[in-house]
Order: sequence, then C-alpha cells, then structure tokens
Amino acid sequence: MHRRLLLKAGLLLAAKPIDTALASKRTLRVDGYVTKKIMEGNFFRYSWIHQGQDVSVGFSAGDGFTSSDALRHIIRRLKHTHKKALMVTMAEKDPYRSLFLDPLVGAILTQAEKMNADPVRLMLSLTQGLPYKPENEYQAWPTETLINVHGDCSDTSVVFAALLERYHKTHPEFGRTPLWVFLLGQTHMAVGVRSHAAVRYSGTYWTKLGEKYFFAETTGTGWDVGQRPPKTLDRAEVVVSSRML
Repeated sequence: MHRRLLLKAGLLLAAKPIDTALASKRTLRVDGYVTKKIMEGNFFRYSWIHQGQDVSVGFSAGDGFTSSDALRHIIRRLKHTHKKALMVTMAEKDPYRSLFLDPLVGAILTQAEKMNADPVRLMLSLTQGLPYKPENEYQAWPTETLINVHGDCSDTSVVFAALLERYHKTHPEFGRTPLWVFLLGQTHMAVGVRSHAAVRYSGTYWTKLGEKYFFAETTGTGWDVGQRPPKTLDRAEVVVSSRML
C-alpha cells in the first residue's frame, strides 16, 4: 500500500504536506525486525533495532491476560478499511489497553530513559519493526497486531497511535491537544506526531489544530519522524482524536 495517492477529479478533502526535508533515499534504514517471546505466563519481551542499537523490553501484562484469550476475544467483524471513525476507535479503545498496552508503554519509557532516547522514536522503531503483511480481511486491534507481530500500514498506524495515546495520558504536561493524528490516503496510511515537552521534530508536516504534525511512516524500518518516503501520501486527510471532534 505504498502507491502514490490518486484523488478523484474534484475531490479536495486531502491536504498537501509541507516538505522541508523529503527523504530521497532510505539513508537511515536498518534491517531488523521485531521478535516477540512469551517467557512465562503473561510476561512478554519484544526485541528490535533502534538507530543501529539492539533494544529489548520486557513487561508483565495485567493479571489474567494471556495472548490466546486476547486473540480469541478480539472482534473480527470489523472489516479492513480506512474509515476515519473506525481508525480512531481502534487506536483509543483497544479492549486490552490497560492490561497490555499500558505495561508495554511503561517498559518502553523505562528503556528510553536508560538509552537517553526519545520515547516517541522508540515506539516508532518498534512499530516499524513489525513485519509487513498485506491487509487481512478485518482490521486488527493494536494488541492483536502486537501479539501476531505483523500487519499492514493501517494495522501498524493504529498500533503507533495507540502507544502515543497511552503515553499522552500519563503526561498531562503535554497539554490537551492530541499528540497524534492519522494521515489518511486512499492507498496508504501513516501517523502525524507533534513536538512535545523537550523534543522538537523537523521535516515533513501537516498542520491541524494550530500544530505541526510531523510525518511518521510505520511500515519499513529506519524512517525518522519527519521523513516522508518519496511518492508516499502526496495528499492526505488529517484525522484527529475523538476528543477533538
């Protein structure tokens, strides 16, 4: 799903990005994909490569959580689609967000502190490391994609947005303005992330709610925040959190 966005004649809903540093080639690409291990009971460990460094985070999911239960109870009637309301719901309302996503985000934040790394970039490299798999018949919840360790651009975009959503909830100093938006095209989907606290991003961005939301590619490893692969999302609809609708 990396083809150039083609809009129907007369359809002007999608906005052009502002490119200040369009990537001409994958200069930061690092081939390294996520591996997942279930060590014991509900203890999970994810390993991937971040900016050339091996990263490994381990965490215990909430009491009673098992991956088999999560996959069995995931609602699979949600058709694979880019409908904006559905995408926002998937990112914000994962049924296992408190049992699985919150402990994972906590482990990532701990690792980021140890590495003196930007937690958002660490979340992005984890998401990018999920091997690409052409779209399923249904849209996967973030927890399901992380357990299966694969997905397409909408699956991984929802994962990254969900991680950012949980991160934002624990950091009120970021303010009420959403930390993320979806960048929704006809053939591809990505995430926009705004600067926060002590971290300032640069590169390609879309404007929404008076903020610059910098492009974040969630498929393929090595893309930094603000780097837009060539011919990717020349136009996109910016979709915001349900809290701002």
